[in-house]
Amino acid sequence: MTSRFFLAISRFIIVALVAAYSASASASASQAVVLKAASYIDTQRGILVQPAVVVVNRGLIIAINPRTLPEGSTVLDLGDATLLPGLIDVHTHLMISTNDTDELVRQAGSYSETDFVLAAMGNGYKTLMAGFTTVRDLDSWYFVDVTLSKISEREEFSLPRIVPAGHGINLSSPADYSHIFPPVESLPNVGIADNEDEIIAAIDHQAAMGAGVIKLYSTAGFTMSAHSDKPVGPQTYSDEEVEAAVIQAKIHGLKVASHAHGSEGIMAAVKGGVASVEHGSLLTDEIIAQMKQRGTYLVPTTPIMNKASLQDPHLPPKGIAVIRQGIQSHKRAIKAGVKIAYGTDAGLYPHGKNADGFMDLVEYGMSPAQAIQTATSEAASLLGVDDRGSLTVGKLADLIAVVGNPLEDVSLLQNVSFVMKNGRIYKLDDKFRLYDKQVEKQGK
Repeated sequence: MTSRFFLAISRFIIVALVAAYSASASASASQAVVLKAASYIDTQRGILVQPAVVVVNRGLIIAINPRTLPEGSTVLDLGDATLLPGLIDVHTHLMISTNDTDELVRQAGSYSETDFVLAAMGNGYKTLMAGFTTVRDLDSWYFVDVTLSKISEREEFSLPRIVPAGHGINLSSPADYSHIFPPVESLPNVGIADNEDEIIAAIDHQAAMGAGVIKLYSTAGFTMSAHSDKPVGPQTYSDEEVEAAVIQAKIHGLKVASHAHGSEGIMAAVKGGVASVEHGSLLTDEIIAQMKQRGTYLVPTTPIMNKASLQDPHLPPKGIAVIRQGIQSHKRAIKAGVKIAYGTDAGLYPHGKNADGFMDLVEYGMSPAQAIQTATSEAASLLGVDDRGSLTVGKLADLIAVVGNPLEDVSLLQNVSFVMKNGRIYKLDDKFRLYDKQVEKQGK
């Protein structure tokens, strides 16, 4: 059966399962809603502001701590909670839930588009419930992330906003990822490119299919090379090929996110003009200086590169050694003032646990405020959007709440109790009460 048939079936099944993945809102998006809380975090200044009275209407924040409330508005009292803008994870893989390469190969050979779309729906739900209202999805088969990005625009689906990459651009060798994909007529269509012409063709196809960012593998994958007799993360594309990829992406108005572990590949990516280096395991002082000079973001994906990762029984000694180096690389980059954006590699790390990386960033030298900025204002800057990332009048009504002050204990972000996206409430824990038991209608 054709891909279009499977996608049509998947959409039909998804609609039938809306009830399983959707949460009801307390008020429609066309009615003003007032959120009252003890405080909110000004992510631009990194400070706590008290009190918090936020008015939202038609998907936007229209007032903060106003003198009077809109007539007829619905008031929601969140008590001692702290409000924040919705969090952003710039490195996820919604369609997968394993870091086992053999399992990925098995799924590629046996799963249909429908299977992957439904898996991504469930993972997207977990992500939204964890307080992440926007994600950048880096590498997806069958353009599952593009499909989900369109679905997520409909309020009845409990999904974060999604910036899709389509297929990541990678060599057919030496990493030999091409065997993962089902047979296709044109390998660049699924991101396999072995020269500059194929790289350009692959980028053109991803853009034509709806990609919002280009994922480029500037080095081989960590897991495969860690188990081989070759250095971890060897460079894949030449400096000239990386530069050509960046230029071609710009033609489509897209940025390039570079998967890069080894030093040579990282340097090629940075000098080639990529917007972000993903993972960045083996940074050198020269690379760090170049990243600072060029404003290149580092996305350290700390949940898969921290002390806990060293306990992975499947990692060979070479892999453990690289993780140790990666931790030190990230600490040095943070100390040097390299721009950091928050990413988890969720998919290789459990979905719904996206907030686990904040504590790593603090351990690596950031203040809680700086760690939160990586998933708010800094992440929005990397994405090139100015409609989210801070709790500001005129921005999207994507908000979350936690009980307590995350500026004192960033681990509180692991327990998000309230989630609003586009002015619609998707999560409201029982610990929060509705003002006056139900709602208070202003002016009534």
